[in-house]
Amino acid sequence: MLAIERQNKILADLQLNQTALVSELSKSFNVTEETIRRDLEKLEKRGLVRKTYGGAVYGQDITLEGPFRFQDTSNLEEIVLIAKKVADLVDNGDSIILDASSVSLNAARALKQKRDLSVITNSVEILMTFGYVKTIKVFSTGGSLRESAYSLVGSAAEQMLAGFHVDKAFLSCAGIHRDSGITETNVQDAEIKKLMRQAADQVILMADKSKFNQKGFIRFMDFTQVQTIVTSKALSQEWQSYLSQNGIKLILV
Repeated sequence: MLAIERQNKILADLQLNQTALVSELSKSFNVTEETIRRDLEKLEKRGLVRKTYGGAVYGQDITLEGPFRFQDTSNLEEIVLIAKKVADLVDNGDSIILDASSVSLNAARALKQKRDLSVITNSVEILMTFGYVKTIKVFSTGGSLRESAYSLVGSAAEQMLAGFHVDKAFLSCAGIHRDSGITETNVQDAEIKKLMRQAADQVILMADKSKFNQKGFIRFMDFTQVQTIVTSKALSQEWQSYLSQNGIKLILV
């Protein structure tokens, strides 16, 4: 395959999925990771993609003040791996909740091949992701738009969530701390996630290693209220032991 053909295929993949990992592209095209990095550099110079640590995102006019899907790009590889594992935890026919976060958005993309799912979300971008997927029913919480995160919050969203029951809720967080529990930085986000937690039979927390030993502004969940945490293999042995002692299943990616 010519380099320009490979680059066009990489670009098409990024247009579809918004993010890509160097390691996965290398395997897909059967070339070295260095070759993929050179391809991404050329696409970046053309203003088509933006390189990140371990991969790339589609488009170049990206700032940290923009939508949440473009945040935390330093942890992109970890986020994508966690998201793919999350998708593996969803069975055809499940009813689930996905919060408004970068890891949930990546999980949503991986879930498009599932069948007969019912998905509740307060994420505008996840709603758009499932817009043309006929095998998935998607429900919006409604509510007021929090522009910095493309999330729906407020009393209308809270009232809607209070009336639902699902099999699994997949939630992210800002911090995980032994004393403070599982926390968020925004009060409205925390209130939404409390209701998401209460609506589910199982709660699965999605967190990269940077979230551990961090304290957010408000607690929305205790360790006793989460059944599973999907996180990085780099999680310390001390944390692994602590979570195991608290009856939490750990899935390391």
